Amino acid sequence: MLQYIVLIIALLTLTATLRAAPDTRPPLGGGILDAGLNAEYFANPDLSGKPAFTRKDIRVRFDWGEVLPVAGSTSPGMKNFPVDQFSVRWTGRIMPRFSETYTLSAEWDEGLRWSIRPTGETKWTVLIDSWDKSGKASATYKMKENTSYDTLVEYRDITGAAKLELRWSSPSTPDELLDCASMNALGGTSYEKTINADVFRCFSPWGAKANKEIAAGKYPLENWGPDGWYNGDWTMPYFKISAGRHLFLFNGKATVTSGKARFIVNGEKLDKVLPSGTGYDPASNLTTALVELINPADDRPDRWDFTHTQRDDKAAVGTGVRNIRLMKPITPGSGEPHLPGEVVNRTQKDWISNYTNLRFYCGLGENRWEDRTRPGEYDHFAADALRAEQLKESGGGTGYGNLEDYILYANELGRDLYLCVNGHNPDPDYLNKLAQAIRYGTDGKNPYTNPTANPVYPPLNPNLRIVIEFSNEIWNYWPGQAAALCKAAVERGDADGKILNYDGQCPPTGDFHRWQALKTVQVSDAFRTVFGDDAMGDRVRILVFGQYNATRVLTPVLQFIDNYWNNVFVPKGKTANVATPHPVNYFIWGGGGATYYANSNPTGKMNNSPLRDGSFENIAVGSGQVVTAPSGSAWTFAGAAGVGSIDYAKQPTIQHKSTTPETVSAKMWRGFKFAVGDKDIYVTELGRLMLQSEQDQTSRIVITDENGKPAHAIGGVKIPGWQGKKLPPSGEYRYFNLTHRLSTGKTMSTVIKLDAGKTYYLFTEEIPGIKTMGVHAVQTDSAIKILGAAQADGAAKRENLANIKLVQEGSVALGGGDLHYKAGGLAIANLSGMPPLAEKRTGIDGKNVLLMAPGGIIRQEVDFAKADVYALNWVAGAKISNNQTLPMIDLYVDGKKVGESSKVDFPGMADGSSDIFTISAPGKHVIELRAVASGGKMAVNTPAFLDKINLASITAFFGLPGYTAFPNAGDADGEIKQDWYLRNIAAVNMALCYGLESSSYEGGWALGGDFIRSPFMDYANFNAPETAGAEEKMLDIWTTLGGWDFQRHYAQISGKDDLEAARFADFPLVKGVIAHNRRLPLLPGTPGILPERIPQNGILLPGTLTLTNYTFTAGVGPSEISNQPGDKLAVTRLTALDTPDAIEMRWMSWNVIAPATGEYNIAVKTGGGGRFELLLKESQVVTGNSGQPVTAKLKLTRGLHTLKIKCLDGSFNVGSIQITQGTN
Repeated sequence: MLQYIVLIIALLTLTATLRAAPDTRPPLGGGILDAGLNAEYFANPDLSGKPAFTRKDIRVRFDWGEVLPVAGSTSPGMKNFPVDQFSVRWTGRIMPRFSETYTLSAEWDEGLRWSIRPTGETKWTVLIDSWDKSGKASATYKMKENTSYDTLVEYRDITGAAKLELRWSSPSTPDELLDCASMNALGGTSYEKTINADVFRCFSPWGAKANKEIAAGKYPLENWGPDGWYNGDWTMPYFKISAGRHLFLFNGKATVTSGKARFIVNGEKLDKVLPSGTGYDPASNLTTALVELINPADDRPDRWDFTHTQRDDKAAVGTGVRNIRLMKPITPGSGEPHLPGEVVNRTQKDWISNYTNLRFYCGLGENRWEDRTRPGEYDHFAADALRAEQLKESGGGTGYGNLEDYILYANELGRDLYLCVNGHNPDPDYLNKLAQAIRYGTDGKNPYTNPTANPVYPPLNPNLRIVIEFSNEIWNYWPGQAAALCKAAVERGDADGKILNYDGQCPPTGDFHRWQALKTVQVSDAFRTVFGDDAMGDRVRILVFGQYNATRVLTPVLQFIDNYWNNVFVPKGKTANVATPHPVNYFIWGGGGATYYANSNPTGKMNNSPLRDGSFENIAVGSGQVVTAPSGSAWTFAGAAGVGSIDYAKQPTIQHKSTTPETVSAKMWRGFKFAVGDKDIYVTELGRLMLQSEQDQTSRIVITDENGKPAHAIGGVKIPGWQGKKLPPSGEYRYFNLTHRLSTGKTMSTVIKLDAGKTYYLFTEEIPGIKTMGVHAVQTDSAIKILGAAQADGAAKRENLANIKLVQEGSVALGGGDLHYKAGGLAIANLSGMPPLAEKRTGIDGKNVLLMAPGGIIRQEVDFAKADVYALNWVAGAKISNNQTLPMIDLYVDGKKVGESSKVDFPGMADGSSDIFTISAPGKHVIELRAVASGGKMAVNTPAFLDKINLASITAFFGLPGYTAFPNAGDADGEIKQDWYLRNIAAVNMALCYGLESSSYEGGWALGGDFIRSPFMDYANFNAPETAGAEEKMLDIWTTLGGWDFQRHYAQISGKDDLEAARFADFPLVKGVIAHNRRLPLLPGTPGILPERIPQNGILLPGTLTLTNYTFTAGVGPSEISNQPGDKLAVTRLTALDTPDAIEMRWMSWNVIAPATGEYNIAVKTGGGGRFELLLKESQVVTGNSGQPVTAKLKLTRGLHTLKIKCLDGSFNVGSIQITQGTN
């Protein structure tokens, strides 16, 4: 039975014959394992002695010609590596996808030896042995699918041109480059702080604070030199170095003052101050010193002041210094620094080499070539008037590194380079020079225009690919600016504007989708001009993306490119938009969305936990009371620990005696003044008496101090509209929890504490035309006293009400405001507080809550069924103001303290966790929680409230066995919570239906997102070996769905310091990638990978697609692409009209999965009335008149393919499309 997927489309590789072509598609026949081959480069032609340098090369496809640098880096050992008289040895593993005889071929100049053997065996089979002669040759070798083979390649160049390329083919594999089998990419910008061996060339020192000071005029523009260094004294405002000895160098002289560093010159140790001239050599104009932390444990950020600066020993004082370098220790804590000029931090090479490409942002706001950040510049915003204005507008930014450094990183690490062209409107000259710089290198200022001997900064190594994306997340960071640029171009009526509004449909305010489409095509055209047609999709790969909802964000971009540049939609009165139309995949290689993932049980909560009564509901407590040392619980209590009830009476506090309605003529705040009695009160809800009204309304309620200004955590609630609800004549009280806005932008419930003896106002916002209440008598209990009716200026914001006046004194009020509170709160050990009421996710579970003051202890004997890693989860907190201090919680297991004390000082009740602990043997163990003083300057003055205490385990967290909890929607900040599988299928298919390869630009493990952390999550992030399995499973699912290049950004490990960075290779997330690199990625259609509810992302061939009620019409105008499900079938189509009875469209595409490489027959049955074409990955297979049977033969490789039918003329229905397997 055919299986259909929700969204059907895919990668279709059409080959009339299996032949050599530019390598624009992912490898089909298998490939190189372990993310590359280990290379040793010798500065002699005989592979003798010690290699000058080593690296892991992602592939062997080098064409150095006669002058291109072999190493491609300015690091010692690489910078002066010869272009003749050298040799290289590559070793590593390859794996075939098919059990077939493979043909392994090579082209070289001018010596090659290539051998192969099954991994684990000792005997080599020589494929090619031509050590003294250039040429082309091939050899056959019988291979077994999914079996690892060792390969040994030895190459040398004597003189003249140098070249080597390795390829292979088989009966099921077209001739293709022997390439990496997997593409696991890394967001390199997140690691600029640690990737460079020079602290001053890292991302962090040139941070936001420095650039804001530039923008504020602290360092006037006229004092900046053309080399990007300041001509004057200077302060480095944000600075962090790690333990170990650094090498400090700069050109010129200066007194350098630090708060934490020790300078060492000729053995003399100088704490905090390096006097001008100390360590200075006038012959080289170089100041040199070793640097270490005075206190190695104190690695907090520092600031360095450069005063009495002199550009050289003859320059005047105050003329600045140049080329500051601070070489890191070779490992954290080492006494040996990196050598001057080393580029990549040695501790980073191994772990980064597990990823196949590195993604960087190429210059913030770089629109003109002269604006760009050049190598060695301090100011990552060039000092000119344009940049000054940009800085003023943005308030200063972080800036990004320079192109030359990114190329050096890629070359030295042997990784492909992925750049985001981050200017909003890069001009043609910028794009052309960017492409030239990548292909030919630069002199530090401008690019070369052809291969150049001894370039100052080398080009990207010839075996590496350049991946280019216009900007990054336009839809998030600058959609308004992009739309404004679009609008301005349209209004100017220039060439860009005419394209942007070619159909007269560009919105008056502009369209950022059209702008993104235009600039992406211009980027593509520039690189095509410089690199040539054959490089596009092969060495040069252009990408375009949406984000979480890729189908909505990306569709208009791809559709606009197709409509205009492919003449898919030509306005009436025109014959064509462009003379030579091209499909989208002519300009763009790949696309998709963001692919973060987490799990369905992020806290690791156990379903059948042996921990009992975690919500304390089995304890009898009187309404609003606290019981210490209670009985009847699985817990035993000692000291200042007890259980309180929040089930106190919640009748209206303010009895409004009159309900006579009236209306106000202008918006105003109405309410009453009141005084708190002899006990603090804790307000848990605000509400109002709501009267019947003729229209919906939205109102707010707020409590202020006597000056009209809310104190901390005194906020308001927003009352939703009436929504047509019928209320009784006397009205109805409605109440709402109070909320507190966190720094992350999210909100959580909280409580307002009103101090005994103080005076406050309660106001409700009244709207003209809405029924409210005039001055009327009220009654309340003894905890508060009503002092009179009050009102305030309606134009004022609730954050600071103005013109408050008492309208009438006494027990009277305006409006219908009310509040729920608990006088005195809940108290234990002379400490009182109050938790907020229950929320859906966090808060109190039921009526009872645990209270703990310092010295309080609860314990329980728990019978653990298995050995595992565990933690305790809870909701805790109830901190409601900054002057409150809560105790911390210590966890003890069998009498031993576990980890660090846990903070519970959350503004409201929030998820929390203990540190993790290991139960080595099943059986009974004692769990104990102890409340302790916080250790801060302030004494504890509020109890901690805890509830929903539950046991978490690694087994439950991962869903072992089988990792059933993974993957699930990620927790990345702002991520749309959609079904993970369907969202990623949509992103994959959105790319494939335009003939693109499916890629992601960011994604990966996102447990806890960008901000949420807990000890249990951190254990999973950094230490749990099971995490590697979850990462590996996600990658298997990604490729099974049809995804290819997977880009990851690890929020958990990005931005770490050098000490942490040195451990990256040991992190389980990295180990998961390593494991995936050790084998071939799974193909679409692989059974047992997707859950049962998710069918394969395509129709398994042979098969038939039957369509009903679908009309294809050539005249359909531009419209959004939609994915319409029905009977397990969904199609991606360009539609104009959807009705329950009929769907009118221009084209439709779907996926098929070929079980084997071979010949397939396709037959299309349509109704009469038009003409159509059948496309495979945007390549035309056949055209025909509708109403007549149309057949064709295809050569399909094993795997996922995309088929598209498009209306060319007229209108017609499609009956069926049948694909059968032919002769292989």
